[in-house]
Amino acid sequence: RTLYLTIPANSPLLPGEHYGFRFLVENPKDPFSTSSSLIATAHKDPSAPAVTEGAVGSGQSYGHGTGIDALGRYWSIETRVGMGNTGLDINNQVDLNYQIPSPPIFLRAPYFAILPMSTVGLQETTLRVSFRTANSLMPQATVLVRGPAGINFGAPGKFCMTMSDRELDEVFTAFEALGATKQSPRLSDYVQCRVVDAETLRLTNTDAVRGGRPLVAGPVYEFIVEAVTNPESNPEINLWQLEAFTDTELTKEVWSIEGYQIKPELSETAVLSSNPAVGLFTDFTFQFRTVSRVQDGGSVRITAPKPDYFFGPRLASPLTEVDLLSAIPPKAGDSPQRPPDGTEVRCTAQAPPGFAAVCNDVLEFDPCIQRREIQAFEAQNPSAPKTDMTELDAACLELTTYCETGQMSMLFTCSASIGVMIEGARKSELEFTLAHNVQIREGSLFQVLVTGYNTRQKPVTTTGSEVDHWVFTTRRADSAKTILDEQRSVVGFRLLGVVFVNLISPNIQTVSTADNEVTIQIQLETEVDPAASLQIEYPMAFSEEAALEGATITTGDTFPRKVTIRHNDNIIEIETQDEALPRDTLLEFKVVVSNPSISPPPEENIWRFTTVYLDAPGGAEALDCNYDVPGFRIFGSFREPTPLMEPGIVSPGPNVENQVGVWFTLESGDLPYSLGVTSVMRVYLPQGFMPMPGCGGEDLYAGRHINRDNVAGERFPSDLEFQNLPPGTYCDIGSEGTENYMELTFDESLDYGFNYAFMFGMMNADVDPPEGTNFFRFETRVGSVILHLQRQVANFDLEVIRSVALTSADTTSASHSGASYNSMRIDLQSDKYIDGGSEIIISAPAGYNFACRGKRTYIFREEDGEDIRRPGQTELCPDQISSAADGQLPACPDTLPSVCLEEIAAPNKITFQLEGGVSLQENTDFAIVVQVVNPEFTPQPNTWRVEIKDPFGSHLDVRDHVQGFDITGKVLTEITPDFAFLGQNNRLSISFVPSTIMNQADDGNELVVNAPRGAGFIFPVNCTSFALRYTSSVFEAQMEAYKHYVFPPAGTACMGFDNSTLVIRFPRGAGLLVSNYTMHVDVINPKAATNATLDGVWSFETRVRNELIYKIVDANRSIGGFEMSELQLEQADSEEGGAPAAASVVAMLVVFLARW
Repeated sequence: RTLYLTIPANSPLLPGEHYGFRFLVENPKDPFSTSSSLIATAHKDPSAPAVTEGAVGSGQSYGHGTGIDALGRYWSIETRVGMGNTGLDINNQVDLNYQIPSPPIFLRAPYFAILPMSTVGLQETTLRVSFRTANSLMPQATVLVRGPAGINFGAPGKFCMTMSDRELDEVFTAFEALGATKQSPRLSDYVQCRVVDAETLRLTNTDAVRGGRPLVAGPVYEFIVEAVTNPESNPEINLWQLEAFTDTELTKEVWSIEGYQIKPELSETAVLSSNPAVGLFTDFTFQFRTVSRVQDGGSVRITAPKPDYFFGPRLASPLTEVDLLSAIPPKAGDSPQRPPDGTEVRCTAQAPPGFAAVCNDVLEFDPCIQRREIQAFEAQNPSAPKTDMTELDAACLELTTYCETGQMSMLFTCSASIGVMIEGARKSELEFTLAHNVQIREGSLFQVLVTGYNTRQKPVTTTGSEVDHWVFTTRRADSAKTILDEQRSVVGFRLLGVVFVNLISPNIQTVSTADNEVTIQIQLETEVDPAASLQIEYPMAFSEEAALEGATITTGDTFPRKVTIRHNDNIIEIETQDEALPRDTLLEFKVVVSNPSISPPPEENIWRFTTVYLDAPGGAEALDCNYDVPGFRIFGSFREPTPLMEPGIVSPGPNVENQVGVWFTLESGDLPYSLGVTSVMRVYLPQGFMPMPGCGGEDLYAGRHINRDNVAGERFPSDLEFQNLPPGTYCDIGSEGTENYMELTFDESLDYGFNYAFMFGMMNADVDPPEGTNFFRFETRVGSVILHLQRQVANFDLEVIRSVALTSADTTSASHSGASYNSMRIDLQSDKYIDGGSEIIISAPAGYNFACRGKRTYIFREEDGEDIRRPGQTELCPDQISSAADGQLPACPDTLPSVCLEEIAAPNKITFQLEGGVSLQENTDFAIVVQVVNPEFTPQPNTWRVEIKDPFGSHLDVRDHVQGFDITGKVLTEITPDFAFLGQNNRLSISFVPSTIMNQADDGNELVVNAPRGAGFIFPVNCTSFALRYTSSVFEAQMEAYKHYVFPPAGTACMGFDNSTLVIRFPRGAGLLVSNYTMHVDVINPKAATNATLDGVWSFETRVRNELIYKIVDANRSIGGFEMSELQLEQADSEEGGAPAAASVVAMLVVFLARW
């Protein structure tokens, strides 16, 4: 029964001041009263005997008296000082009053309820009041109903209701539709309701005291109160009180209930559009005056009436995309496709014009509030310790600065939901969420601007209204986003038709030009009856330097024949009094303007079009408009002849660092410099080329090394004097879409007519850009405006090593080769002179591992110019690598003296450096043999890189993206001839065991047999004697699970090509399991024995080959051959010797048939 109030620090209770507070307490169950109506605030006297917990001021009698002055009904209040629990000590008591009479406790009225028709603040509403009493209301007795502060029942003496019975029935029916219970008995006619004051009603039983009728107790009675005005917002004490002076000993029955929640209504609401045409891009401005304060984390929600209202940045569209490099702007008037329903969009809140000046009167910030409170306390308490407000001062200054400068996006976030379901219909929604420490003051006029697109549909209503209604809501920061204030009938703006602008084309596209004739073509969405006016406003910059006295405007054939034209400054009016301006008709006119020295910035280079019906009943009425039409652009130029940018090429190879020399001359005007305006020059690089960070270093772009001899390739013109860029020039790099650029920012103006030169670093592309795109682009910019422009400055073509070929002795993976080194050969030809000390760098894909291992690594040169890769050539060691065993390469006398260098950090990279005095002439064929361990799998990407650098480290030649070979599994293979005689048909038995299955899902599974190249073996086209089977019954037994599988599958094809290659192709859906197989096929042996015949190596591959893929699965490229001899036939000595010869032939045939 005790209530403790803890006073916060720095907030003392001062002597002599009046203080008050409220709290909720449960009354005792037994009523008591007195003639006194004193009300005090305290808790029960601690000296009184204990009562039931929570029954403060219980109705039990203690001591003398039974009313509020009974001893047990006194309340007490005291103050104590101390910190924490020490304040509870009675010894710390300061003030005390222990004889405060209790308030009286009356009989409770059994039932009391209020139901409003509307809960909107300051809105007129109708109330249904229901009550029940425990005792009868006697004649001339009254019932008082008191509303909360702010309610307004009307003028004193007014009747609560003046409705007819029929109207009253309709009202009760309306309440039932709101969910109210079916109506209770209405008040009898002898009970009248009148207004006492704005917040009090009185019900009076008007019957006479003698013989009058009481309003009997028991039923719930209802009555209607009309024309009641709600409070503006929820009252601080939102309680309704019933006081019924019934036939009770305690004179009255009372009850209080919580009032209905008021929805404060926002006022002075408005929606404005800077471009109010259907579907067009616009600036939306939203305005309202708040009732309740919106705390930080709270939000403002704007609900648009149509789902295709869009809030956010411009939507990308090929029809409306502006090309800054084109003088002619795109067509204007088409509305882009909206994102799908339910899309969330991030938008940017902005300050409308003029709002920044009053922003700090509308918004309030927590650090500023805390700062003021501390200052006020310290002013009242000079002796109190001073608070360090450094952080509060900084935070307050930061937020108020955002406000004053209109940086609304720093004060609240903006998000939009497009086409979401709201109250059963699809609409678009915009929400501004207040940032931490930011509040909107109560009663303030809030404004915010956001870009977006109007709906593409004009409103269609039964009333003929041309505007839609929006909904504005302010909400708390709680999880339910409780509504604070709302306005559900915000009148929108009037949507107009669209002026479609198909063309704005200048005759002259250069700066500083007078008498420039501009052609404009438009189409109207709405026909304009006479008298009609077409109004055009173009950027002021095109009129400031024009001699407007001589300016002319001409209209095309589709315009009305008789028009009146007025041209004042940048405003054009074309009026017609007799004919309409037609819709859906191409209207063309021309106007002469004067080009300024620079294009206006994009936000100012806007044309505005409006059509007006001058004789509309309510005065001139706009019908179509378009206030977002980009104007044409003008550019400066560079001095002829071109090219204006001469690349001095240091390294023309692909994917290498390069230095490029640039010279240029401004022709039409300076590149100005002024404080607050950025003047830059950009060089856009061709596709794939990248500027180096920092543009390669200040020494380059500052021009300290500019001369005519320090760059390779093309030179700067020798007959020109060049100037360095101004001191303080800064260079940076960037990208715009897919284009990379380097950008120079100047601290001084660049004068026209002077030759400027600089250099910058860039990384060359991997490959030449697509045909027709290998150009630089050169721009100067002032702010966001392009001043000088030069397109298609020719770039150099990338130069690559003329030829690179890779040959590996073993392509099997590391696991199948035992991770041993195998010999690999790289054949090269460069059109560059390679001097002694130059380096040749081989970079393999990840997973390869090179090694420099003594004489097993070589560089070879072919002196006579013959192709060293020609099969069969044996005088050069590299031709022997395919048959050489690991560690058995012979010594090679034609090797070039070189040093082999491994890179520990990059084992897939190896470098060969030619010794001094050793060189390779242009177009020399040479080869490198290296030792390498293959990776486990085919790497991705599977490309190699070869670089040649001169002794100073600059690139001479490069070849990138050299296609590597597939890493394969090992296929164990043995070839056995049946008839190893020169020039004869030979039936081969080829036994093989693949290590990798051939997937039946792959289309184009093949087996490939290659006889030694140049040996003379021929596989006939008709593929005679072909057969394919499992090697033994052991494997056939293993295949029992596949007994229904026919092998070889039907459709297996054997293909010879009358050369050394044989291909076996499986049908679609057939593959090969890991097993032991034997294949038989005929080959025609060579007619004569050669080195290739004797020492040649056979190869066997399993592969996948189709239109989309070529992949080696398993391979064996080191299969030993077999010896062959000439066939010796027996000669017939005589006629009787013929029989034995014939018998020999027959015997031979029998043997072959038996073996088959």
